[in-house]
Amino acid sequence: DAAREARERLWARAAGHQLVAGRPELAMWLDDIRAGGLLARSARRAKLDEAALLELALQVVGRLPAQGTLLAVLAAEVVGDSHALDPGRPLATLVLRAAVHMAGWPKVPSTATARRRLWAEVGVLCDPLSVHVLVFGLRPAGTGPLARNLREWADSGEPRRITLRELAGSTLAIAPGANLFVCENPAVVAAAADHLGRRCAALVCVEGIPSTAALELLSRFRDGGTPIRFHSDFDWAGVCIGNLLSEQLGAVPWRFTTSDYQAALVNASEA
Repeated sequence: DAAREARERLWARAAGHQLVAGRPELAMWLDDIRAGGLLARSARRAKLDEAALLELALQVVGRLPAQGTLLAVLAAEVVGDSHALDPGRPLATLVLRAAVHMAGWPKVPSTATARRRLWAEVGVLCDPLSVHVLVFGLRPAGTGPLARNLREWADSGEPRRITLRELAGSTLAIAPGANLFVCENPAVVAAAADHLGRRCAALVCVEGIPSTAALELLSRFRDGGTPIRFHSDFDWAGVCIGNLLSEQLGAVPWRFTTSDYQAALVNASEA
């Protein structure tokens, strides 16, 4: 009875916490981690009292959404341990579940790329140097170093990778009326560089499920009114990528329709 009453007091204090008041998404998060026993399991793994772990989680969640804060910096500032929010750590498990509710995602992501994207949606950057996006023929307007550098690489007819860190500190825009093309496979970029060189239109390669950097770049151009057209492989994974680009960015198919698929089958059979 005493233990049950202590748990009730714990959840009552959490529900009345100043960070939760007026934020229904956090109230749903508390219900979620209570109903599923996630807090209890995480506390046992962390070898901490449930109340202590929940208080730490609330402190981290209280910093969200952040403004481009590095994950390790956030963990160090709040917990004193730069690895406290690493994948699989008990505290990270609780905070990611809060991020799901804050960002409106249906569930906790299962892949590293998706987790980075979820963190990014609540303003936290996991690793702005190792996350990048492959581009070719990109000639954005602007006088900043990234815009100038991209124009130089496009004029030289060579592809380039842009890191998330570069994007975070830059403003990019494509000339009105220009299309932005998206492909899945780097081989398409290599072929474009070989056959078109500096004449190639703006091309972004997502290399599978779009990285945080790819989504950030494409979102900026979408918000600036640039039409985005995508092509992917005609397989299950390619269709999933196409659906993601269509749903999140309003992109439209580029040689990626039913008629294109049927024409490819005819050409393959004739060959």
